[in-house]
Amino acid sequence: MEVTLERVAAQVSDVAKQLEQFQGMERRLAEHVESHLNAAVKELKHQGKLNAEDLKHDVKIAAEGYGATLDGIKRELEHLNKQVDTRFGDHDRVLHNHNERITKLETR
Repeated sequence: MEVTLERVAAQVSDVAKQLEQFQGMERRLAEHVESHLNAAVKELKHQGKLNAEDLKHDVKIAAEGYGATLDGIKRELEHLNKQVDTRFGDHDRVLHNHNERITKLETR
């Protein structure tokens, strides 16, 4: 097999065509990958926003529940405080009444 300039030129031409095809495939692949990555990033951003909104809602609900619990505890403590005040007031009146009665008995 003889090496001729025409054969070398033909082989170089074939390699150049294959290189062009490869470069075209590389470009299409890069565009395809970039397109999919952009779509994935867009979807992740959207999901992130949805998750943030859900989390905000959940925190708001939890805070409202916590506030309602604290309000309930406050009402119970106020009720208990009124009961204690009433009972101490009754106790003080009874002691005062006993003191007056004992003082009257001692003065006789």
